Amino acid sequence: MIEVKLNSQVVKGISFFGCLFIASLVKTKTTLAQQAQSTDSPTFSGVAHVQNEGWLTKKKLPTIIGTVGKNQRLEAMYLTSSCPLSGNLIYQSHLSNIGWQSISENNELSGIVGQSRQIEAVRIALKGPMSKTHQVEYRGHVANKGWLNWVTDWQSAGTTGENRQLEAVQLRLKKKTTAATKMPQLVTQNLMIHQSSSFNWKKPIIVAVDQKDQPLSLENIQVNGSVNNQVVGVYPVVYSYSYGNQEVISSRSLIYVLPTQAYLLEDRVAEKEMLRLVNQHRAIYHLPPLADKAALSQAARLRSQELEQNYGHSRPDGTNFDTIGEQLGLAVSEEGQLGENIQVIPYHSDEGTEQMVHTLFSGWVNSASHNQNMLTSVYNEFGFGFYKGSYQGKQVIFATQWLFQQNK
Repeated sequence: MIEVKLNSQVVKGISFFGCLFIASLVKTKTTLAQQAQSTDSPTFSGVAHVQNEGWLTKKKLPTIIGTVGKNQRLEAMYLTSSCPLSGNLIYQSHLSNIGWQSISENNELSGIVGQSRQIEAVRIALKGPMSKTHQVEYRGHVANKGWLNWVTDWQSAGTTGENRQLEAVQLRLKKKTTAATKMPQLVTQNLMIHQSSSFNWKKPIIVAVDQKDQPLSLENIQVNGSVNNQVVGVYPVVYSYSYGNQEVISSRSLIYVLPTQAYLLEDRVAEKEMLRLVNQHRAIYHLPPLADKAALSQAARLRSQELEQNYGHSRPDGTNFDTIGEQLGLAVSEEGQLGENIQVIPYHSDEGTEQMVHTLFSGWVNSASHNQNMLTSVYNEFGFGFYKGSYQGKQVIFATQWLFQQNK
């Protein structure tokens, strides 16, 4: 017996041909033998969120998700496997002014709802045993260009760098033939480790198979980058695989080395003092105090480390700042409103932690946009973090505030 979480309820069922048959929820006369026969035809569904219309009706493949001929941007989507054969869909969206988002997998949201931000391109692939017998083909319908060519196996469908909205994606599932040419796949993820702990170079790899669907060992993959597990920071690592006529596929991961407990004690002093100053400031305007949220402070510390590589509200991998919350298990995009303040100031070795915090707070108070963030009435939770690094050849302090509206 196995258990799955379905609509916040734990349901028991039996594992059958790599899928879940939930007898207590499925009212049908279909026998187990008929269920087994259905595994010959894997099925998938897709749902699109588009400009002016919101979420459209869920459709099974082969289908078109989105709209054609209405000049409406595709803003978000999710894809779902019915799992007649064991396997998941992985997919990724490239958003305007953000870049490639984190990878989504089987029924996870890709894109952003509520910001009027266009998807410009997507990448899709099958993961698991299903990819040995089938492949998903897809193409994008782009503003002022129409339908682009069919692609498969994690190739980009759409455009990047042209500020053109993707309006629809057409998908179809095809059974592989012996004559079909298979593209290798290499997909990696970001990883977090603690200072002084060991780093496994294989851990970031999600999918790595060659043209024959055989697993690639680390010896077959070229790794460019270094990770110093003794020094807190963010380390980019690029995994590459060469095949065919000098063709190369690659995937980039960010390895976060998190601070030790001793460093976190200094952080804690700074967090408490910054929260005290912010709540004191809000009280002057008769605003309710913000609650201390450890998870938000952890996210703020990591964002402060990232600022050394890319100072701005986009992360080093091009995604929006809130995606780091998703890596930490914070569903910030779904549960409420999130604001971020960032700052960089010179580092002075003779300056204490509280004095540093006061300097940062003064900088935010005297900036109209940052001050407005701290005085936004709907926020009710707070996190703060800082990082000692270098900027333009000088030692500095990078700092981040996260202000969050937790929906009740």
